[in-house]
This record gives sequence, structure tokens and C-alpha cells, in this order.
Amino acid sequence: VDLSKDGQHWESLKDEERYFISHVLAFFAASDGIVNENLVERFTQEVQVTEARCFYGFQIAMENIHSEMYSLLINTYIKKPAE
Repeated sequence: VDLSKDGQHWESLKDEERYFISHVLAFFAASDGIVNENLVERFTQEVQVTEARCFYGFQIAMENIHSEMYSLLINTYIKKPAE
């Protein structure tokens, strides 16, 4: 994903818009971690059906991609720790 122009666009947003987006990103970054932890600790241990376990593996991979993207967005947009 090309984020090269995002910083420029981020700076053009109103403070309230940046506040909202940064909090949404923080929420999703944290909640994806919880989803992944739940998949790994519960579902993959409790479910023994091979096809379901394969699906959980795929879902874990997708959640990892989401987490990486949220981190990239946060690192691109939020330069001040107070934000």
C-alpha cells in the first residue's frame, strides 16, 4: 500500500478529524490483537475439525495483515506521542 501522500493529506485534516481517525486506528490495532489471541488460545485448541482449523489459520494470517497495516498507518500519521 502506497502511503507516500498520506502524511500530506493527514496534515490537511481538521484536528477533530485527526483525533477521530487516530482513535479508530488505535481501537482496531488493539482489538485485532485480542481477536488473534482468542483465535490462537481458544479456537485452535478447542476445535478439532481439520477444515475449521485450516480456516482459523487463514483468519489468523488475515488478522496479522490487518495488525501490520494499522501499525503502518499509525506510524505514518501520528508523529506526536500525545496524539
